[in-house]
Amino acid sequence: AVDQRNKLENLLNKNLSSALSIKVDYKDYRGVYFVGRPTIVKYLFPGKNGPEKRTIERDNNGSIIFTRGILKDEIASFKNTQTKFSYFGKIKPREHKKWHAIWVDNTKLPELIKFSDGRDNPIIVKTWRED
Repeated sequence: AVDQRNKLENLLNKNLSSALSIKVDYKDYRGVYFVGRPTIVKYLFPGKNGPEKRTIERDNNGSIIFTRGILKDEIASFKNTQTKFSYFGKIKPREHKKWHAIWVDNTKLPELIKFSDGRDNPIIVKTWRED
């Protein structure tokens, strides 16, 4: 269990500390490409041929699955984690920094992302930020 947690923590750090703060202008999405919800994170990662879409998602069985690209090629998976994701930062200009279940600010990435199963110490990852 400790080995699996260490592998998960290393993969989360490697992926999310490199998340790119790039503004996109798609038909259905405009702003910094980042989706943060309790069971899914979508972000851009510096791929070999330029930025690539990556997803970290908790499925219905409680497993965490890392995928990349439009075809969602699986990078790794971790079984039965029952992990929830939350996001730290300031969404509104006058608001104090706090944890959010959903990241709705499309102008910047959250400062931290927490992965918690409610039992052990959570895994907290710092994202790369320009400011």
